[in-house]
Amino acid sequence: MRSTGCRRAGRCSGGWVPPTRGGVGAPRATTPSGPRATRSTPSSPTHVAARSRTRSITFADAAAEYLRFVRDVRKIDPTTLKGYRGVIDGYLLESFGDRPVDAITADDIDAYKEMLLAEGRLSNRTIVRHLAVCNGIFKRAKRRGWVGGNPASAELVERPPVVYTGEFDTFTRDEVELLAAHAANVQDGAIFRTAAYTGLRKGELIALRWCDVDLVGGLVHVRRNYTDGRLKMPKGKKVGSVPMVPDVADALALLKERKRFTGDDDLVFPNVVGGFLDNWSLRKRYYNAIERAGLRRVRFHDYADLFVMPTSMRRSERAG
Repeated sequence: MRSTGCRRAGRCSGGWVPPTRGGVGAPRATTPSGPRATRSTPSSPTHVAARSRTRSITFADAAAEYLRFVRDVRKIDPTTLKGYRGVIDGYLLESFGDRPVDAITADDIDAYKEMLLAEGRLSNRTIVRHLAVCNGIFKRAKRRGWVGGNPASAELVERPPVVYTGEFDTFTRDEVELLAAHAANVQDGAIFRTAAYTGLRKGELIALRWCDVDLVGGLVHVRRNYTDGRLKMPKGKKVGSVPMVPDVADALALLKERKRFTGDDDLVFPNVVGGFLDNWSLRKRYYNAIERAGLRRVRFHDYADLFVMPTSMRRSERAG
């Protein structure tokens, strides 16, 4: 019987092979055409069925089918899909790519987990994400009839502990004003105030238009989110409104007095030609302003959850 090809963790005819990154120490499986590559890429899902008639379905085939399924059927967010693909291409294929998917055991998945923990490069939370992707791949493979069970299920492979404290760092009101004062321009200062006092996410701020701002009623309507170069629904797929504190109303009223980009369909926070701001450029200016202000480094994501209005209130308002 020919070897199924060992990777980071697995079994071969010679017995257990200690999981090592890149398959170091594992015997190399060969085919009539020569040595196998140490890594494969997912096959096109359209060819999986045809290939199954001539040989076993590999893990790479199953991974390709899973990516097709979550993209075309579940229609998950492109950012989430990119994350799944990164886990598969960057890690899982190196460990399991060429192996028949029905030959992979819970021991193999557990050894993969133990290897990542021993390396110490990834957090427990990230390793849990790897296992979740594995679980999805085998769950889909089971649905297609390629495996009899799911060796990556939480019942068979214990997840490493992850502590979710719910704690995050924020700025006080005085620190927000100090940050805004050190912003690169008036518009950035208004962005920092709006983020701090409304809880709008970066993509929601970038997508905000003047028709979404009710200066008289004191409300900001959250209808869109701009990420990865495209508009989509806000996170949670809910459209809602959040109240404006005077600091935000004053900052936006000042922006409304500019000479250009003040129509209802214009962006509140545009670039120099009226288009969408670049997410990474805004992030860089935010951290530069923090440095100029002499403040501690707080993630923009955490920064948008200030004390001024309880988070629960903001979320309930937006859910309406």
